[in-house]
Amino acid sequence: MLSQNDMALLRGETERLRDEIEKTKQKVRDDINRVQAGFRLDLNLEKGRIRDEASGLQLKIRDTDAKMDTEFGNIRVVMDGIKYDTIRTIVGK
Repeated sequence: MLSQNDMALLRGETERLRDEIEKTKQKVRDDINRVQAGFRLDLNLEKGRIRDEASGLQLKIRDTDAKMDTEFGNIRVVMDGIKYDTIRTIVGK
């Protein structure tokens, strides 16, 4: 059988170990929260970067679309001119 002194030592050691376990649990929770916060920040930064890149690409698409419309308009003017000259040549003969 254990003596009173041994029981008191065992209780003290048990309490110390419980406290150490709680401190370790809290440290792990804090580390997990810190990692999650860092991951969320990185994810939000990446979303912002992708959003900015998509906006830039959208602007390039609009610019290209406007250039194409201008070029098609120019081609129509040239084609109408050729058509008019062809008709004038045919009618003039």
